[in-house]
Amino acid sequence: MGDTVTVPLLEETFKNRRSLGDSVTRKLMRDLRLYMLIGGMPQAVKTYLKTNNLTDVDNTKHEILELYNDDFMKIDPSGRVSKLFSAIPAQLSENASRYQINSVLDKRGNKDAISELLRDLEASLTVIFAHHSNAPNIGMPMHTDYGQYKLYVGDTGLFVTLAFWINHPQRISYIKKHCQTNSLQILDMSIKILWHRCLSPLATGSFTIHGQLRAESIIMK
Repeated sequence: MGDTVTVPLLEETFKNRRSLGDSVTRKLMRDLRLYMLIGGMPQAVKTYLKTNNLTDVDNTKHEILELYNDDFMKIDPSGRVSKLFSAIPAQLSENASRYQINSVLDKRGNKDAISELLRDLEASLTVIFAHHSNAPNIGMPMHTDYGQYKLYVGDTGLFVTLAFWINHPQRISYIKKHCQTNSLQILDMSIKILWHRCLSPLATGSFTIHGQLRAESIIMK
């Protein structure tokens, strides 16, 4: 917030193909990791600006995810939609070529019923579907495989909290210990996921983003 220097600096160095230098790069990478940790949910950003405390931010994101889960249970009282959402970090960490739905839900489930659950999950705007395409260009719809997809949490800050959903005390301790370093593994995975989301439409044979993206509510200026 209030940073009017970084973006012009990045534009200039990119245009002139100059290096930022190690110290500036480390500072910007830490800022990026901080953004990945906090995310863009208005409540989380407001909490960080008010308290400057990542534990408080994580508690706020935890409350948001609990609200998500309550809504998922209203959509599907059996808990299958909630299970699909909760399994996203595990699915992404396995580096599989697609979301392995059979490893999350009962393999004997009705295909039409599962398709309906996926449509409900997509309609909730809490996730992003990335469908496989062998030719991600102008004619992409002709080459999209809607049966092969990956699932991403719509907000990267919520993704980090979801990844540590079960073990709450250890999650808080982990954040306190590593938020000042460049070695936080889960944030590195988040960054890879973000880059994958941004760059996938540019790479042949990649996954491409389909559907409506949740707009960031807070613009860092």
